[in-house]
Amino acid sequence: MFLNYPNNPTGAIADLEFFEKVVHFAKKYEILVCHDLAYSEMTFDGYKAHSFLEVKGSKDVCIEFKLIK
Repeated sequence: MFLNYPNNPTGAIADLEFFEKVVHFAKKYEILVCHDLAYSEMTFDGYKAHSFLEVKGSKDVCIEFKLIK
C-alpha cells in the first residue's frame, strides 16, 4: 500500500490515529506500507507532519521515504 501524507497535490493530512489503523490493516492482511513523506517540510499554520514510523508496530510493516537536504 502506498501512502503520501501530507499529500500533493490535495494538501490532505493524516493524524496518528489514521496511521494506527493502517498498521492494524497491514498486519491483518500481511502487506507492506510505503509512506512517502517527501512533503513533510511543506506545512503551514504550525502543523507538523507526522511520520508513519511514530506509530507503535509500524516498523514491522512500513518503509518510509523522505527527502533529506
